[in-house]
Amino acid sequence: RGEPPPSAVGHDATGMTPHKRVFPVAGGRFIYGQAPEACDVRELAATLSSLESDAAIAHFENALGGALAVPVLTVQEIAALCSDGGSKTANFTRKRGESGWEVETWEPTWFCFDGAPLSCARPPAFAGADAQQVLAALGYSPGEVLGLKQSRAVVPTNWYAWGDKPHREPLSSPIPPSDELLKEGLE
Repeated sequence: RGEPPPSAVGHDATGMTPHKRVFPVAGGRFIYGQAPEACDVRELAATLSSLESDAAIAHFENALGGALAVPVLTVQEIAALCSDGGSKTANFTRKRGESGWEVETWEPTWFCFDGAPLSCARPPAFAGADAQQVLAALGYSPGEVLGLKQSRAVVPTNWYAWGDKPHREPLSSPIPPSDELLKEGLE
């Protein structure tokens, strides 16, 4: 098969050929179109850049002899279309975790085991929510885990809010990771 063409590789990739590719259209949107090989791609791209998505797709239909063109949707747009469970290709399901975090999980309906599509069994947890259990399974005592938390080697699940809080000076002396801290009620 060989290597893919430069137009299909990297952050500036547009498609496998200059004619079968993603085209930018007005409003910061994109369409994927398969223009005929005889088409002047630069002229087509200039025309499409001034058209809204629906008009650009109609241009493929009318001016390019019914050539294939479809809108490029964002993940949010795909989720809105596929959240009712009726899609044969993708299903987005809203789930609420134990911590109150609400997420929308994507379940590809074409990927099946024993005739049933895979499902996300439970909503994902916050990053770090299971750190205590993981560290315990690795042999860390509760006091050692507390020491790791206080030294910020183990971050809380709301780590993203650290930037919103005023800066605090670190403790003058490091807190030793010890089970004695737990006995004294220091958490």
